[in-house]
Amino acid sequence: MRKILWPGLALLLLVPAVLWSIAQWPSMSPWLGDRWWSVVVLVLLGGMALWAFRPSRRDAQPNHPPQATDGSQGTAVAHAHARAPQTLLVRGASVATRCGNVPEAVLQAIGPQPSMPEPDPQWPDDQGLLRLSARCATLDVSRVTRALGEAAASAAVERPALWRALALQADALDGLQATLQQLPSHTRLNVQWTVPDHWSADERSLAQSWLKDELMARLWPDAGPVEIRLLAAVGLAGMLHRLHAESLGNDESSGGGTSATLVLACDSLIDPQHAPTAAVPGEAAAALLVQAPRAGDTSAHDEVLAQLSWPASPTSDVPPERAVHDIAAHALKAGPPTSAVGRVVSNVALAGPDAQQVLDTIVELLPELDVGERLCRIGVACGDLGCAGPLVALALGSHASRHDRAPVLLLLAGPQPWAAVLSPTQVASSAAEASSS
Repeated sequence: MRKILWPGLALLLLVPAVLWSIAQWPSMSPWLGDRWWSVVVLVLLGGMALWAFRPSRRDAQPNHPPQATDGSQGTAVAHAHARAPQTLLVRGASVATRCGNVPEAVLQAIGPQPSMPEPDPQWPDDQGLLRLSARCATLDVSRVTRALGEAAASAAVERPALWRALALQADALDGLQATLQQLPSHTRLNVQWTVPDHWSADERSLAQSWLKDELMARLWPDAGPVEIRLLAAVGLAGMLHRLHAESLGNDESSGGGTSATLVLACDSLIDPQHAPTAAVPGEAAAALLVQAPRAGDTSAHDEVLAQLSWPASPTSDVPPERAVHDIAAHALKAGPPTSAVGRVVSNVALAGPDAQQVLDTIVELLPELDVGERLCRIGVACGDLGCAGPLVALALGSHASRHDRAPVLLLLAGPQPWAAVLSPTQVASSAAEASSS
């Protein structure tokens, strides 16, 4: 419609003007002063008509296949890279949440009949009404306070949420202890720990010292050196891209030695000293042992929970209302057939714009999946998990993939949407052989 609007108006004005000028040329009105005014009008109208009929840039281009523009350009580029996704092997994963520390029990609690948060009797608001929270009711913080009693006093740290986050991290490490002790001797352990941004410098230093003691107590006697890096929350996409590059670099620079990457995250939004930052504050921790797959080494694949696969080039310039859909489509294109996906693990709650985007995406991209039975929404039962949320979702997705013996779509919504596919090693190997053939 817009293509013919201006040319039509130009013709509509030009034709009557020409006819009027021809008919009235001998007897022009005195107020024109000079008949050249009519020539100027005709020239302007003619120029307007020529400009309106000029070929547009799109029409002037050669007859090539249509190219993606604006928001779809990033998706088109991403699809071109989807044939070579980046991968990491999840050798072990553990969580500590309100729904328990056993991944299978947590997956059941966030499944078709989720365990809903309740009013928190320990956290009333200013009017005495109980807030809704996803507090871990059975969390034991005594071992953390005993380990850090003197150090905490010297650092003047009095934040209850800090104790709770560290206690949750200790519980998650307990679930991963057996996997850590199976590492070869003299393995260099690279630890990347995502902690809340609002922790002060004293709190970070205290937490790092506590974590080093916790790890040394869990590792084998002839373990290699441990390097701990405290990281700010950068989103799971940035974290995994960094882990992939660093894992490959560690393998190349190890000189024949062995290195492993331990990824940790913990957070607690249950803090009576501060106003809640989420509709349903929650708390959790996760611990994962990951490594980059080595070429030709298939022996390690039998010992891992899942193979994590995500697009090598993330989408860009995607409209917010299409971000979740396009990122999920990109991840699925880089993974196994969509009909093989048996479950979706997401961080969304029961309602809201993010939840609606996730539902719409699943219905469109995975029409055969029973959303009511196979969608695990962590936010419904566990609330907002802060910076620990993405890693908790990744750990649960890894266990779900191995339990179901089927690929799992990890779909994170929010300010930093992201998607990946977690596949059992058997399925991942079959997909790799099919793509190579």
